[in-house]
Amino acid sequence: MSGAAGAMTGFSCPEALIACVRAWQTDGYDAARDALLPYLPLINFEQQARIALPVRKECLRQRGLIADAGVRSPGHSSRRSSG
Repeated sequence: MSGAAGAMTGFSCPEALIACVRAWQTDGYDAARDALLPYLPLINFEQQARIALPVRKECLRQRGLIADAGVRSPGHSSRRSSG
């Protein structure tokens, strides 16, 4: 598979993944691709090495889906340090 670099372990818009799977089940590959295509820039941004989880959690926090975007060590916080 050209361009594959590993599994996507999460995404801050689960409704997009649900729409993609449903489109695949009912109408096949082209429909699934079309359902996910608008989200690809965000998917690519969220999957950056070392910051994927903090970015994803901040997106979920901003959507009101979680209360706190903090990550446990050794994760990197999306918050800027003061000082």
